[in-house]
Amino acid sequence: MRQKFKIASFGIPNLTLVLILLTAIVNGLDLFLRNGSPGFSFGMLFTPDWWNVFLFPFRITDSWLSLILYLYVFYLFGQQLEQSIGDAQYTAYIFVGYIFVLFGTIFYPMSANFVYLSVFLAVAHLAPDMQILLFFVL
Repeated sequence: MRQKFKIASFGIPNLTLVLILLTAIVNGLDLFLRNGSPGFSFGMLFTPDWWNVFLFPFRITDSWLSLILYLYVFYLFGQQLEQSIGDAQYTAYIFVGYIFVLFGTIFYPMSANFVYLSVFLAVAHLAPDMQILLFFVL
């Protein structure tokens, strides 16, 4: 008997936490060492710094305050989306987003902020009546 292909076996559990840790480490070191902008352009593939193609998804901002707020908001919405659609679909959603951003850099230099912002939009689509309290004030 033939086995069915199961996409669920390719999901990365707790991918949101893994991405937050990698982003905090890479972007934090980048801010600490003051290495430059978080953007990526296709021309960087042909320079001695070609390895930036693997690090650009984790360079999202150029200030400490925005990094902390960004990771906090991504944690809130990423966990909810991961629980809503499942590990495998969430993993595919994030990696397809990275691939599209990488191909988009052929036309215009950009950072991977669009992937993280798409998580927010996906949660907004799945839970349109959700109320967000920012630090219990708003």
